[in-house]
Amino acid sequence: MALCAPLFATRLAFAQGPSSVELQWDAPARCPSQRAVMDRVRALAGSTSESRGPIRAEAHVESAHDGRGGLRLTLTVRYGQTTGTRVITSSSCEDLVGATAVAISLLLGTESGATPDETMRVPASASGPPASGGPAGSGSGGPASAVPASGARAPGVPASGALPSAANHTETAGAPKSGHTEGTPSAPSARRWHIDVRAPALLVDVGSLPNAGFGFGAAAAFRYDAFRVALGGALWLSQTITSDDGPSPAGAGLDRWSLDLAGCRAWPAGKIEVAPCVSLSLDDVSARGTGPQVNPVSVQTSWVSLGPEVLGSLRLTDYAALVLGVSARWAMSQPRFVVAGLGELYQVSPVTAEALLGCDWIL
Repeated sequence: MALCAPLFATRLAFAQGPSSVELQWDAPARCPSQRAVMDRVRALAGSTSESRGPIRAEAHVESAHDGRGGLRLTLTVRYGQTTGTRVITSSSCEDLVGATAVAISLLLGTESGATPDETMRVPASASGPPASGGPAGSGSGGPASAVPASGARAPGVPASGALPSAANHTETAGAPKSGHTEGTPSAPSARRWHIDVRAPALLVDVGSLPNAGFGFGAAAAFRYDAFRVALGGALWLSQTITSDDGPSPAGAGLDRWSLDLAGCRAWPAGKIEVAPCVSLSLDDVSARGTGPQVNPVSVQTSWVSLGPEVLGSLRLTDYAALVLGVSARWAMSQPRFVVAGLGELYQVSPVTAEALLGCDWIL
């Protein structure tokens, strides 16, 4: 974890949005980040005045286990001594982000007497800024953004003051509600694609060269939802192979670099993600003879390998994840390293294995 340690100093700063909001966002990696949720809150809240005390919100997104890939959001908002909880289901992370942002932004724009119980009864599909029914504090006890100019109760808001329990207060985000106005501008949606940069990465390889190889690598990846395509490269520490056959010791020095192209499909589970991949790699080795009676001219050879790879990542912040990967590759050819007069010193193994430890930076 030391590879990503510098990020911990900034983690709390990114966890904060407006000064009166503390958000804990726990969602699969394919969902928008905590920063995207706070950006949506800022867009919805606008210049509304701050509430009297901090608003603490905990949002947990998980699979709905409905057989259709749905998601379930459990949102708990604490304001002072009162607490409100809501459970929302949707097939889209975007809808759940919108529901979370609306609940928080409405509290930011409410008059001082409002509570999470009252605010969280507003339909989850509201995605625009507060309605123009009047400034905060001009209503009759409910959220200013949910009260029309006439002071009547907003459509879809129950008249009773008690918040239903989570068990019977499940909604489907994204469904049209009668209180939604077509002309209401919506906040910008979070991106479904990201660019990831892996640097640094520490690598260990067995089978490509006579001894276990150690290298340093970097990679860049394009990610759309759960799918990812990555291109990376590595430089490996030099190795020397020797032979005591003959009148004097002789051998060869080996310098290696490699390129790797991988396609992955991620399976998130909270902050942990597992991604099976298929990788295609190109290895290049330069061999130079060593010894008193050996020609020192370098000879270069390359080969291509194909095989499966599994990557596991732990999300540390919205911007970084610790990555551990293992792979096995089958070499399409097995080059031989030969010293004239001594014969073969080494042949590349048909099956090689590689492991990596690195840090992914999510842009």
